[in-house]
Amino acid sequence: IGERELAGRVFYGLPDVLHADRETYAGRHVLVVGSGHSAFNVLLDLATLAEEARGTRITWAVRRPSLDHVFGGGQQDQLEEGIAVLARVTETAPNLTAAWIDLGIARARVGDLERAASSLEKARELAPRHPVVHNELGIVYRRMGRFEDSRSSYQKALELYPDFHFARRNLAILCDLYLGDVGCAIENYAVYLQAV
Repeated sequence: IGERELAGRVFYGLPDVLHADRETYAGRHVLVVGSGHSAFNVLLDLATLAEEARGTRITWAVRRPSLDHVFGGGQQDQLEEGIAVLARVTETAPNLTAAWIDLGIARARVGDLERAASSLEKARELAPRHPVVHNELGIVYRRMGRFEDSRSSYQKALELYPDFHFARRNLAILCDLYLGDVGCAIENYAVYLQAV
């Protein structure tokens, strides 16, 4: 939407953000679209540029529900490397919600639940209407034994986006296996099954 009108401001390749194309991006608000390695590397270069060029802001848009492929499929050493990279991105671009979400997901993967919750809570602070943040927080809270917080998070995700079938399934499982709330479980399983 609006891509043709903004064609002169859209770059489809891999810009040399730190060198040849530096002046094009320094001090501007840049939108990176994509979740592949190329987009992620441009994002890292922009984060470095943001450290050096005041006023440089980054927004990252992705369509995939997970960035596992960026971190090499979830193997522990690659996840740790990915966590280090995402931590650097969040330090450099602290208002980049997607980086906080992915940092929380990655930390949860390695079992660092307190820090996972902290990262996701920061993402929630930045984007309180982002249903993925609430769903991922629900998962982490459940794993921490914070079942009522988990329920509230899933419910918030569904309030924001009622057709979010992952949050619907997660709420059903929570109600079924952890809360013993049969009515909630049946209701949400039924809605989930209609959606998938």
